[in-house]
This record gives sequence, structure tokens and C-alpha cells, in this order.
Amino acid sequence: MEKRCPAYFGIIALVLLCAGAFSPGWFVYDTDKFRGIERSYPPYGIKVHMGLFYVVAVGEDFRKIAGYGDFHESSILKISLLEYLIEVIIGIVLCLISVILTFTYKKEGTNGVLVGIIIMYIIAGTATFLAVGRWFNGVIFMSHDSGIHMSVPYSLILSCLGAIFSGITMICVSRMHCQLKADRQVKVSQVYFGVVMTEYPQT
Repeated sequence: MEKRCPAYFGIIALVLLCAGAFSPGWFVYDTDKFRGIERSYPPYGIKVHMGLFYVVAVGEDFRKIAGYGDFHESSILKISLLEYLIEVIIGIVLCLISVILTFTYKKEGTNGVLVGIIIMYIIAGTATFLAVGRWFNGVIFMSHDSGIHMSVPYSLILSCLGAIFSGITMICVSRMHCQLKADRQVKVSQVYFGVVMTEYPQT
């Protein structure tokens, strides 16, 4: 029963991290709101959703999905996105491992497993927050500098929620660790007291 709460929160964190990483909402902008572009200009009326793996362009009568390999200078794009990809993938992998270990953990298991789970959740949340924070800072700078009006970056919101739930799960696992440690100490004390009473029976 103790592990259900951190396990369920861990699943929620994992789903949010995956949704944030693989959805095309890291940078969303509408060409209608470009400064200096006339309404007759060809890109007018297109909404672009940019993710870490692909880009989606949506117009009035079309929807185009393209990977970064389809663009010119794709190697530069991939290199610039690589650090963010590494950080979010680290968060997802560590969160997945933590969820599996939480489900398979038994009361008889060692405390080191729970400590490892706690550390992995901390790293997962921190790595995701770093990626989101640096990306958001860069997007804000680019939006202000180039006159691009940014729409709601829903992928960043999902990733942030995933990082927050990673922190919540870490707290739940920490409480479970403290509770199990206290229970074991009580059992050890009871065993020790029983041994003492056996060796020195009352008269």
C-alpha cells in the first residue's frame, strides 16, 4: 500500500515528461502576428508548432509535418537541439527506471534501492527544469529580438508539470523510505528486547 502513491505519481510524471518531450509545442508562433509582414506575403496565415524532433505547419487547408532532416542546414539544427534532447531523454529514462523499481520494490528490500529512486527522481526533475528554463529563456530572447509573437508553449508546460510531479514523487518515496526505516528499527528493538528478556527472565 505504501508504494502505490509514489508509483502512481511516478507514472503521471513519466506521462507528462514524454508528452512534453515528444509534442511539437516547444515553440509555437503564428505568422499572422509577425511584425513587418504584409497580409499578401506567402507565409501569412500559417501556424508553426516546433518540437524537439519535428515541426508541424498548419494552414487553412493543409497540415505539414517535417523532421529537421528535411531542412537546409539540418546538421546545425540538430546540434543546437542536441543538448535539450539529452536532458529531456535523461529525465524520461530515469523516471521510467524509478517507476519500475518502485513497483518491484518490497519491504524486505534494501534501503539503497529507495535512495537510488530518490536520487533518480531528483536528477530527472532537475534535468528537465534545466532544459525547459534554458529553452524558454532563448525563445523569449529570440521572440523579442526578431519580432515573433510566441503562442503558448504547451510542451514546456507539460515538461514543467512532469518535473514537478517528479519532485512530488521523490517526496513520497522519501516518506516511504523513512517509514520503512522506522518500522525496521521498531522490529529490531522488539527482537533485542525479546532476547534480553529471554536471557534474563524475571523471577
